[in-house]
Amino acid sequence: MSSIQEQIRQRFADLSPALQQVAQYLLDHPAEVVTGSMRQLGVNAGATPATLVRFAQHLGFEGWPPLKAAFAEDLGLGGQAYGARAQQ
Repeated sequence: MSSIQEQIRQRFADLSPALQQVAQYLLDHPAEVVTGSMRQLGVNAGATPATLVRFAQHLGFEGWPPLKAAFAEDLGLGGQAYGARAQQ
């Protein structure tokens, strides 16, 4: 199974300009996807939270949290374990 970052790179050309902007930011700042809030990430990426959700859905996720978990897994943080640590 390919990483979420590989999936984004493979589908980059098929994205709208707004979603390409989000994709490029996420690829350039994967740790921020995991550690930052969706709102702050949107501000930094020049996109609205709705655009981030649309991007996640375009990739086949139900919304932002599952995409964030996929980035956490890519970084070796494990989706479930990371979520438990984040709540602490």
